[in-house]
Amino acid sequence: MSETSGFWDFSVRAYNQPGVADACLVLQDQHGLDVNLLLYCCWIGASRGAIPESDLTAALEFSAIWSANVVQPLRQVRSWMKTTGCQSQRIPRTDCMELRTDIKATELAAEHLQQLGLESLRKPRPERPLSAHEQLEATVSNLSRYLTRMNLDRAQVSSGDLATIVSAAIQASSYDSVVLTLSSVPYPATRESNVPNPSSSGS
Repeated sequence: MSETSGFWDFSVRAYNQPGVADACLVLQDQHGLDVNLLLYCCWIGASRGAIPESDLTAALEFSAIWSANVVQPLRQVRSWMKTTGCQSQRIPRTDCMELRTDIKATELAAEHLQQLGLESLRKPRPERPLSAHEQLEATVSNLSRYLTRMNLDRAQVSSGDLATIVSAAIQASSYDSVVLTLSSVPYPATRESNVPNPSSSGS
């Protein structure tokens, strides 16, 4: 196993908790958020604390280009095949759905590579373990700054969906305590997104 498997293992554990997959899908589909970046904010918050602004910028830039050129095209093909392509009477549906399953596996592998790229940005762990309260405050701060970079006000995003993800990521924190922290941690001032236009990334 790769020595940089920590983020992936963390994500798999959190994603498999009740309600997390649905919450991630809502934040992805309704607000255009990257699930890998949501989980990255949680992982760094739980293991290292607040993400430095320079690291957050690097994470957003890398993910925007990788997702736009690799992950999203695979996801679009997979979705199109389910709703349209595999409905065609000109090709065997079973064979088409088998191909779609292979594409889904490739999409998952692409997301794994994205997580390895994000994990390469990590800083060393702090000398002492963070308390559950410190993990929670850092995670909420990381998520709030990510939303700000995406030009989203936290009021636009369901606190329930965020709390579902965070409480799964930080097991010592209850859902209610996460909701309370989300409402009490100051929200960063809105800033213009500095995520690059993926179309400028080249072929």
